[in-house]
Amino acid sequence: MTDGLGYQDERSHTAARAWRRLQPGGEPPRAIEALGATAQSSVYRLHGMGSTGTSIVAKRSYSSSIRVERVVYEEILPTLSLSALRCYGSVEDEDGRAWLFLEDAGGRPYSEDLPSDRVLAAKWLGAMHAATADRHLAATFPAVELDEYLDCLRLTRTYVLDHLTRRDHDGGSGKGFQRILDHLDGLERCWCSIVTTWGQMPHCLVHRDFIRSNVRVRDGASGSTLHVIDWGRAAWGVPATDLAGLDFDAYWCEVRGRWSHFGRATIRTMANLGDVLRYLDWMEGTGQYLASSSNSEVVEMEADLLLYESLLARARITAGLL
Repeated sequence: MTDGLGYQDERSHTAARAWRRLQPGGEPPRAIEALGATAQSSVYRLHGMGSTGTSIVAKRSYSSSIRVERVVYEEILPTLSLSALRCYGSVEDEDGRAWLFLEDAGGRPYSEDLPSDRVLAAKWLGAMHAATADRHLAATFPAVELDEYLDCLRLTRTYVLDHLTRRDHDGGSGKGFQRILDHLDGLERCWCSIVTTWGQMPHCLVHRDFIRSNVRVRDGASGSTLHVIDWGRAAWGVPATDLAGLDFDAYWCEVRGRWSHFGRATIRTMANLGDVLRYLDWMEGTGQYLASSSNSEVVEMEADLLLYESLLARARITAGLL
């Protein structure tokens, strides 16, 4: 075990065994660090690989998701002249899951609070969106479907109503949950308008989960580079949700050559709509666990939902969806 990070026998760890299947005869890692786990995936850092002692990140997830990620890392990003991580390959397990092995991004987390990071992300995403817009990738990736967000809206309503019937909410929290329901009802009334707007937007490769934990920044003497990870939800379609929190002017500078016929106002409308859809996605992702979580976890989830309510309220105003 190394510095509290490793396991007693690195050779027998599932990530090490998967690596040996990919690289038979290779040296085992000197330590294995668990980076995180959800119901969908688990991620590990394999320390001290090879003669250079480099680190590799191993991710285990559903085979369908791993296949999408591998296409992005091996067939898309290397052709775009953008900063990208090396993919060492993947191996299948027998339970419908697979392992993906990547260069360790290192660096620091991306922060929307830093204007320089927002500009860096806007330029990177803008270049990626513009470069993939004229590629025929609809058959390669799943489609971004607007109906998915309508499902998020309706599921969130169900979760909140169910939660209110099981727990007493007095004062501010009760009013906050009622505001959530009011937002959901109001957005559903606007949905025909949203569908019309969506149909006027450009299409390209979309990351769909561009958040702090999925973006790393490497700062160096010659400048900073962005490295985007976790492409398991990548899809083909309208990139609205990718734009949340970016520096819009920097983004427009990257895409206007490709999307000048749409115009700046249309792309701004797409970004504003993306904020609304992103918060619906977050609400559904939190609300689905309300019924099955412990009391302490529920308190945190309630706080998250009330935060998303305030963000959604501002996003609706900005998007004109009232």
